[in-house]
Amino acid sequence: MRSWSQRLLGVGVVLMLAVAGIIALGVIPPVQVASYPGATPDRAVRAFSVVAILNGVMAAAVVVAFRARWRPLLYLLGVLTLILDYC
Repeated sequence: MRSWSQRLLGVGVVLMLAVAGIIALGVIPPVQVASYPGATPDRAVRAFSVVAILNGVMAAAVVVAFRARWRPLLYLLGVLTLILDYC
């Protein structure tokens, strides 16, 4: 039986991976073909790619920190994830 904190971390990892997947598959392709005046798809695709990659890296880091039982790192990763996803 898993504790509530383990389940919550699992949900967080799944959500971070879902955000990365949605950005990679649902946001970047339409942005690449944007053709309206003033559009800068190259810069936007790079920015969205960075956000998707960072979400994947953060999910992996949370899994590693949880398995190694590094609680302070988990707190730091939680704060960084909130900042990353709200910016």
